[in-house]
Amino acid sequence: MELDAIRERVTALAAEIDAPPHAIPTFGFSRDLAWPHIEEADGVMSWVVVERGREIQRRSTTDITELLYWVFQEITGFMGTNWEANNRVPLVDTRVLGFSRTLALLNRLDGAWRDRELSEFVAVLRDYPLREDYDDPAAVTSALVESGLRARRLPGPELDETMPQVLALLAATGGGSRESRHQDR
Repeated sequence: MELDAIRERVTALAAEIDAPPHAIPTFGFSRDLAWPHIEEADGVMSWVVVERGREIQRRSTTDITELLYWVFQEITGFMGTNWEANNRVPLVDTRVLGFSRTLALLNRLDGAWRDRELSEFVAVLRDYPLREDYDDPAAVTSALVESGLRARRLPGPELDETMPQVLALLAATGGGSRESRHQDR
């Protein structure tokens, strides 16, 4: 797929989730500063990150769906983190809201991308559990209710669908607690 066609696909999908223009990678050139860009040569599409003139990451594929997943994994992760920072809830690990928002955005684009990211989230929780004082997923629900977050519906209805799934995941994995991490090894 040619670079212009890739740019069109990315732009169309970005519009579906109202991605900010500054979150979209560049195409065919690097802005440096660890900003991702997309390259295409002989049917091979690459996700490339350059920092201070040095390439620090390159992933290549011939599958446009794989490339789009990489692009929107980054974009929705950025959007989820920013959303959480603007809607912080005390006593709740920042990743709970950030990941929930990321998953909701990915689900709007492709349910398989959401499922894939959720699997990666589980792996992150195993290696980097939630806060030490977080052992009860019900505490997250309580803090969310007390903050009025769910009542305000700030993230839109898709987060209301995703949040219970994330809370169920936390309950099933012991919240990513130190105890559950050690049981897996």
